[in-house]
Amino acid sequence: MPPTSRPPPERRPTTLLLALFCGSIPDPAHLQGADWEQLLPYARRHEVLGRLATVLAARGVLDRVPARVRFHLDSARVRAQSRMRRLRWEALNLRLVLPGVPVLVLKGVACALRGLPSVQGRLSADLDVLVPKARIAEAEAGLLAGGWEHAAHSDYDDAYYRAWMHELPAFHHAHRGTQLDLHHGILPPTARLHPDPALLLAAAEPVPGVPDLYVPCASDLLLHAAVHACYDGAFAQPLRDLLDLHGLITDLGDEAFWQALPARAVALDLARPLWYALTLVQRELGTPVPAAVFTALAAHAPPPQLAGVLPALVHAVLHERPMAPLAALALYIRSHWLRMPPRLLLPHLARKAVQRLRTRLGVAAPGAPAAAVEVATPAEPPRPPPGQP
Repeated sequence: MPPTSRPPPERRPTTLLLALFCGSIPDPAHLQGADWEQLLPYARRHEVLGRLATVLAARGVLDRVPARVRFHLDSARVRAQSRMRRLRWEALNLRLVLPGVPVLVLKGVACALRGLPSVQGRLSADLDVLVPKARIAEAEAGLLAGGWEHAAHSDYDDAYYRAWMHELPAFHHAHRGTQLDLHHGILPPTARLHPDPALLLAAAEPVPGVPDLYVPCASDLLLHAAVHACYDGAFAQPLRDLLDLHGLITDLGDEAFWQALPARAVALDLARPLWYALTLVQRELGTPVPAAVFTALAAHAPPPQLAGVLPALVHAVLHERPMAPLAALALYIRSHWLRMPPRLLLPHLARKAVQRLRTRLGVAAPGAPAAAVEVATPAEPPRPPPGQP
């Protein structure tokens, strides 16, 4: 047989990682040196290296990993823990800059505030929070007065966010370098689905001992992850997205959770993203999902001729099939198509293409800042003031 540059399917990095996460390779000592050489850069690129270290440690087999590999796993886990500790502190500290404004913490930091095991080792990029739309100007003013600044962006980007998006332009802290996204919804108002943020806030659970700080209820945590992965996102990191969903199901999926989930998805207009999310994790990770949940969602599932399209595209990207670049492009186009009608989408994409071309040629766009703001990221999170959590 002629030599091949691609390993057989059972030795590819995605297959090996899925087997390690799901336990079908219970002992990592079975992996060869060539396996780790593929697996490590792939896991780091998809930001799941710290999570892999946490899973292996929880099973008591991390010491079965070669020492030179364990160094990278331990470093990724420490980095993820440090980042989450910093973001968690920033979330708790918001009560000082946004007094009286109800703040709903989202995504990974919300999971950390709830103490969910699956968030351990997860590398979170920023802090995502949601406030009532009627309080968005007050919240923005409070953040700006509290040392936060908008990241560098053009006048066009600023106007685009404020007119068409469900969040303001991103913030960073001038001294601590932390990133923050301030939302007033979880999907753009131009999207085809319209989950009501007021319902999220009404069902939110307070963070003990912290006034005006909330986390989503169990159903809403999974639904937000589902809409982020299967509707608003383009699966640029499919393994990370699927592990987020799998972890939430593992942490939260008791009988009461499954009974409440379908009706909550329908109430929030998120039944189809949930159907896709559950289908994907069941297919790719073997995540157990009660058949009754799919039955309850059947009326909101995609038509049979379309039901397999998204799973096939995600599978191609996840497993790096030959059609992966085309599948990734299709997922990118799909995510934009669902968020914005063509009359708004096409001019926006054309404008962004011109901006990218100007950037490559070194030509400043009208209204663009003279230089990007450089932000130093501290090695350790700041200490909370005395008497604060």
